[in-house]
Amino acid sequence: MRRPGATPFVLDMSHTVLPWRQRLLFALLYFSEGAPIGFIWWALPTRLRSEGVAVDQIAALSSLLALPWALKFLWAPAVDAMRARVGYRPVLLGAQAVMVGSLAALAGLDLAADFSAVRAILVLHAFAAATQDVAIDGLAIARVTPAEEGRLNAWMQVGMLSGRAVFGGGALVLVRYLGDSGLLWLLVGCVTGVGLVVLRIKEPPIRERVSGRYALRGILKRRETWLALAVALTVAAGFEAVGGLLGPFLIDSGWSEQRVGLVGFLPSIVAMILGAQAGGVLADRWSPARAASLTCLLVFCAVLGLAAAHRLDWALLPWTLVLYALTGALTAASYALFMALSRGAFAATRFSAFMGATNACEAWAVAAAGALAARFDYGIAFVVVASASLLSLWPLRRLRIPRSV
Repeated sequence: MRRPGATPFVLDMSHTVLPWRQRLLFALLYFSEGAPIGFIWWALPTRLRSEGVAVDQIAALSSLLALPWALKFLWAPAVDAMRARVGYRPVLLGAQAVMVGSLAALAGLDLAADFSAVRAILVLHAFAAATQDVAIDGLAIARVTPAEEGRLNAWMQVGMLSGRAVFGGGALVLVRYLGDSGLLWLLVGCVTGVGLVVLRIKEPPIRERVSGRYALRGILKRRETWLALAVALTVAAGFEAVGGLLGPFLIDSGWSEQRVGLVGFLPSIVAMILGAQAGGVLADRWSPARAASLTCLLVFCAVLGLAAAHRLDWALLPWTLVLYALTGALTAASYALFMALSRGAFAATRFSAFMGATNACEAWAVAAAGALAARFDYGIAFVVVASASLLSLWPLRRLRIPRSV
């Protein structure tokens, strides 16, 4: 019971908060993004493949669900404009309500037998989750200092990856005991719990009016915007090709569903978290563009190693863990770069444009890898798509981060 006159605990965003509390807050918010993604983009493809759904159908579904994330910059100006009137919190809560409703609807369906209905509901969920992401990223950019962009993104990845671990790899282990329906209800409870935390966020008052009418036009006139978009569309192609099809790849390589789940639940996620922390520190101390260039090259080399291991019948686990660690580093470095280029007015719109391009990268990379894997084999598919990531090195060398945006 609270003492008379005591102030309830509130996550006050109106002034500088303790670094650990700020990082924990955004890690938790990103957990609410990573948990559904873990189930929908990691566990679900493996479950569908185990039920006999074709690889190209699974890849097509993953690509479709990436589209709202790729196009979220189109409605991001409205989120920026709403910030001046009501703040980001109502947007977060509204998006989470739609997410919860759609996940609850999925709990009553058979994921394989009701594939068409599942696909439609997942598209609605993806739209709501992408909108939530716009608001979270805008809030983060408003609070973080340039010196901590890499490390904050690393902590955000901790939240994202933890959610993916529990409801991605962990789901494949727990499904034996809870079933698909039980997992979805557990996911509903997690998103609802984060919504209760959002209720306690106190945002700073914003006096100025923000109009999104000319936001995209002004952003698209900047040279750095186009260079960053070119990076976002290509830099992660290597991992996206592997990550989108890793479950089906391992199933077709003779792994059991439980083994795939165990690896995705702990070892690969720990590798990504450690890699993200290293990449975040490197981006802050060195340069986000240089850190992204180095890790992009290393990810490409790891994909080559994984493809060679597949062809020569070597152990796949070591190469998988190396690839995940390097992917964590690349993610933290590249997201810090995009955040640095998003400072100033229309921050959520700027960052959403870059992140939308990264999701477009996932969409085309997974679709291309799925088509190539169905016609040739996984190794060829991974290497061909990963080669496109090297195209990002040219714009990365030419990007200049301004002191103020």
